[in-house]
Amino acid sequence: MYATGQVDGRNVECLVDTDATLTLISCDLWNHIRDKHQLSSFETPLVSASGNNLTVKRSTEIAIGMLSL
Repeated sequence: MYATGQVDGRNVECLVDTDATLTLISCDLWNHIRDKHQLSSFETPLVSASGNNLTVKRSTEIAIGMLSL
């Protein structure tokens, strides 16, 4: 299911995964908001909803909200 959300005040289309424990954003979105956040190392293996292994090298905390479902 896709929904409209806000990431750090920017409207974005989101793929909703109700079983997810973390939220990922695109590199393109990160490049728009990177000046407001600092990254920390992240070494936990992740698997996408489709079963693919994901490589995540850094993490940060960002305000995320849903506008519509």
